[in-house]
Amino acid sequence: MNIPIPGEFRPACTGAGCGRGVDGTIDPLAGSYFIESMTDRMEAEAEEYFCHIEELGGVLAAIEGGFLQQEIADAAYRYQKDIDSGERIVVGVNHFNSGESLQIELLKIDPAVEDKQLSRMPGKFQGRHLSPEIKKQPVLWATAGLINND
Repeated sequence: MNIPIPGEFRPACTGAGCGRGVDGTIDPLAGSYFIESMTDRMEAEAEEYFCHIEELGGVLAAIEGGFLQQEIADAAYRYQKDIDSGERIVVGVNHFNSGESLQIELLKIDPAVEDKQLSRMPGKFQGRHLSPEIKKQPVLWATAGLINND
């Protein structure tokens, strides 16, 4: 596992709603009108999109006809175009970046410490022939049902 050493962490955004327009509102939560209007607009656009998919014959027909794949490709293109033009803010990519090339020093775990921790794993894990990469990732162990809380 690689962990940034102290001093290498940089906060992603200085304010909630960065790049969403919230910072351009005097009091975005005043009576929650601003948030409610954004939610209403998003809900209406989603409903319109669902109706269009139904007109195509449903989700399966939309997939088989290539509609959804084209929508994904178009959305990816628009997203990247907006980033490149500066229309969409991505903190650390096209906004709020220092411009310097980051060389982040990673914390290296002593193999002896790793072996000691692995030896403490529950019996359910002992003796299993898992790849070294999986052994280094407890989240994968838990997902695979190899860790329990007993």
